[in-house]
Amino acid sequence: MSNSYSTEDPREHYELLQQIGSGSYGTVHQAFSNDTSEIVAAKIMAIQDDEEFVQVMKEVEFLKKLSENPQPNIVNYLESYYSKQLKELWIVMEFCGAGSLTDLMRDANRVLDEGEAAYVIRSLLLGLKFLKEKKILHRDVKGSNLLVTEEGLVKVSDFGVSAQLNHTFSKRATFIGTPYWMAPEVFKKSAYDFSADVWSTGITLIELLEGKPPFSNLHPMRAMMVIPTQPPANLRGQRSHLTNIPYSEYLHQFLEWCLQIDPTQRKTVDQLLEHPFLKCATGLENLIAHRYVGPVADNSGVKRNSMDIVSIAGVDTSEPTRKSAEKINAATALRTAPSVEVDTGTVVRPKEKQPDWGTVVQNDVNQYQTMVQQKVEEKVEEKVETKKSVEVPKKSEHASDEEDNEDEGQNKKACNGM
Repeated sequence: MSNSYSTEDPREHYELLQQIGSGSYGTVHQAFSNDTSEIVAAKIMAIQDDEEFVQVMKEVEFLKKLSENPQPNIVNYLESYYSKQLKELWIVMEFCGAGSLTDLMRDANRVLDEGEAAYVIRSLLLGLKFLKEKKILHRDVKGSNLLVTEEGLVKVSDFGVSAQLNHTFSKRATFIGTPYWMAPEVFKKSAYDFSADVWSTGITLIELLEGKPPFSNLHPMRAMMVIPTQPPANLRGQRSHLTNIPYSEYLHQFLEWCLQIDPTQRKTVDQLLEHPFLKCATGLENLIAHRYVGPVADNSGVKRNSMDIVSIAGVDTSEPTRKSAEKINAATALRTAPSVEVDTGTVVRPKEKQPDWGTVVQNDVNQYQTMVQQKVEEKVEEKVETKKSVEVPKKSEHASDEEDNEDEGQNKKACNGM
């Protein structure tokens, strides 16, 4: 395990720019790499004792294992640093400038249409397929754990409650997850496997289309009692909240495949990836277009570049903030130069006035000894909103290009509810 982290001072390699998240685990910062001139995300955790260190390092081992063979839809782990003297662990990840799906929907003040949702779910399933091949359960699939790069690539993140399956244990019986997205068998403390992530995928699809998961009006502890006793969740209406177009039969069938009470009746990730609903996938260009900077037009119609945005955004112009902005823009310019491939990244932007439904973690004592971990929300005042210059892709790289025109036409009609 000692090879999983460096004992060097991380501050010699990274300059912290601004805090972008916090919780019971510690804080997440946007950081500038002095070695590569890239913007990254640094998760800084205070380690209380040796037992906690061992548990946290399990997460690092997960991330390191996944990074050995990177998959486009999984957040990329870079490296870790640990100071025994300071009892502080740094986990360095790539940075996702567009934030999470939850952030994007909140900022755009809208839900996803069917094509956008199909694209996100397809990306999620590709990530889960990769995790399954590595024998890893995610166990906390939801919109806020799906992060988006500025190019619109969706990445699965937050493996803090992931569980690796080994040859001895084929199923898990621990109670971990976020209640509104959790499968019924998890509440009952029954042994469960990858089908639990399939259920959460179905709930996440509803979240993307309606803006929130089923039963989110209930307190988390109440939801834990209600969800296992109710029929499978479904869409509240028959028409898109965004377009008012009827939902397609493909969508309804896909949800049915995911949301079976009996986990043995749910389709597998591989089967879901073959469902025609996913051929409706478009992309997230329209959703994230308002975050692109360079060049963009302001209300006057004048185009400005990313450097101009820093000065016209009304942010703090003090020396530390100005230097941070310069670091961000320097890294942006480096990544968006014609001869350099744009680097994508990971981790969420600051959240403001967003409901936090928490993550439920059960101690291994009995099925009633639970707690809801509420994330600590800190007000971030006068922070620099990170925006990088990238060209909006004309078409998602995950959109199906291999179908012939006739199949595409049929799929679009199905997606539009015609």
